[in-house]
Amino acid sequence: FLVRVFTQFASFFNHLVLGGAHFLDRTQYRPAHYNEAANCLILLITIRNQVSDLFCLLRLQFALLLKMLRLLRLQFALLLKMLRLLYLQFA
Repeated sequence: FLVRVFTQFASFFNHLVLGGAHFLDRTQYRPAHYNEAANCLILLITIRNQVSDLFCLLRLQFALLLKMLRLLRLQFALLLKMLRLLYLQFA
C-alpha cells in the first residue's frame, strides 16, 4: 500500500516538475517571467525531494517498528519459557 501511495506521489510531483520545465522553456523568450518560472521549478524540485525523503524515512521507521515488534515477541516467548521453568522447578 505504501509503495503504491509513494509511486502516485512521485508521479504527481514528476508531472509538476516536467510542467514547470515546460513552462520554463516557454518563458525563456520572455525575460520578465524567467525568474518566476525558475523559482517555481526550483520549488517543485525541492518539494519532490522532500516528499521522497519523507517516504524514505517512513519506510525506515516502518522497518524499525517491525524489528521492534519481532524483538518484543521474542522477549515475550523468553518470559513464557522462564515462567514455565520456574513452574516446573517448584511443582
